Amino acid sequence: MTPFLRRAAIILLGLALTACSGRQVQPSAPDIDPWESYNRKMHAFNMGFDRVLMRPIARGYDAIMPDAPQRGVRNFFRNLAYPVTFLNLILQGKFEQSANATGRFLVN
Repeated sequence: MTPFLRRAAIILLGLALTACSGRQVQPSAPDIDPWESYNRKMHAFNMGFDRVLMRPIARGYDAIMPDAPQRGVRNFFRNLAYPVTFLNLILQGKFEQSANATGRFLVN
C-alpha cells in the first residue's frame, strides 16, 4: 500500500470513528434523587460513628503503637492487594514487573 493510500485510509477510519461519538447523552435531572433522605441519614450516621468511635481509636493507635509495628500492619494490608496488582501488570503486558511483584509477595 502506498503512503498516500495508507494516510487516506487512516483519515477515513478516523472520520468514521468520530461519527460514532456524536450522540449526546441527556443526563437525568440532578434535583430528583429518590434516595436523598436515606443518603443524608446514612451520611450523618457515618460522620457521627467516625467522630465518636473510629477517630479516637485511630488517634489512640497512632499515639500508642510504635512506628515499626504500624509499618508492619500497613505492609500486611498492602500485600492483600497483591492479586489485583498482579492481574493489572499481566493485563498490561508487564511480565517482568509482575514477576518482581510475585517475588516480593512471596518474601513478605
